Amino acid sequence: MDRYNIAEYITIVKKGLVSSSGQGPAGMLLLGEIGSLLSPRIDFDDTKISRLCKHINEVPVEIVRAISDSSIVLNVISGFQTYVARDFNPITIDNACHRLITLINNEPNLHTDNKNLLNHSYLNDDRATFLANALIHVVGMTNTNDSIDTTYEEIPYLSEANNHCPLCGNDLVRNIRGRRNAFYGITKVYDEEFDDETKKELESVHPAPSSIDTKDNRIALCLSCYSDYRANPTHDTYQRLISKKQSFERNSEIDAALSRIDVEKSIEKIINDLGNLSSDKAAGLLPLDPKEIKDKITDDVILRDDVTHWVLKYYKFIEQQFSNLDSSGKTRFKVIANQVSTAFESLDALELMNQQEIFNRLSLWMADDLGYSLDMISVVNIMIAFFVQNCEVFHEISE
Repeated sequence: MDRYNIAEYITIVKKGLVSSSGQGPAGMLLLGEIGSLLSPRIDFDDTKISRLCKHINEVPVEIVRAISDSSIVLNVISGFQTYVARDFNPITIDNACHRLITLINNEPNLHTDNKNLLNHSYLNDDRATFLANALIHVVGMTNTNDSIDTTYEEIPYLSEANNHCPLCGNDLVRNIRGRRNAFYGITKVYDEEFDDETKKELESVHPAPSSIDTKDNRIALCLSCYSDYRANPTHDTYQRLISKKQSFERNSEIDAALSRIDVEKSIEKIINDLGNLSSDKAAGLLPLDPKEIKDKITDDVILRDDVTHWVLKYYKFIEQQFSNLDSSGKTRFKVIANQVSTAFESLDALELMNQQEIFNRLSLWMADDLGYSLDMISVVNIMIAFFVQNCEVFHEISE
């Protein structure tokens, strides 16, 4: 649910301005009407506004205290009527005010008396007076999110995004000074609360879902992206969110396909040997003719070159390690090769990925099965390249 705080206020009101329609200029214009009245005055710049809009900082306590002074309040209203109103966009200002009063009425932490006062101002005063009153009431609202409570229903949305905002990549949950802090909101990708013009624009990109209350229509975003999207759900962002949800669904199918495969743990010995291989030993490995790789990987030059490089450098070493292990009865190469081939067939049958994506997914699967962190992925890539060369990972392209 949207929250009534200074970040949301700036994000919404900036859409109703002309020359100050950017986040920084809007914040400086709006908060400057209070800051300039204080002694000493408080000035805002792009950095300060950015930290407010990212929900990192609270409004300075001096400003929160100042709004209890009736003379300050009257001067703020006068400043909005005289200066801020000059920058109103006559086409969008009413829509911005409508979004703001809707947010105010949905805010659970705003007292009913204050809601009534703001609704009265919205209905009876000019837009400048309403926005001034809304600012006076919002500066004291909590702007940062220190909650550590993640509900059971929210966990799938954080998990599918791997705790990163699908739009900007910022962490959704952060550890700050030993405390777990939530910096996310769960939004509907398509919402009935969007105005009719917005819904028509979004539906031209992708049809509205049959049910807007399903998991497929909800996504976790960082607070900044959440605020931006709720205030201005553009068709570009809508398309990106649809694509992200489709990608999450695809990854879920891929995970299910790989979960049924079990790699022999003894392959860990070979990967460790590769990871510890000295540069002198690596330089002395015998190369292998990579023609077969060229026959298998024809549509991705970068992947083909990478696999060829790894095979040329490490193939003989891996082959010798398998041979040594087989002779001592520690493992069976054919069993492991068959498991890798089966994993490939499982992914290839989904028809959801190109060759690069399959290769990356096989590497991640093997690393996860062996308990490796991502800093070992380059070593695992070498092992997957070996199997591309040696067994049925990527079918040979027929002439």
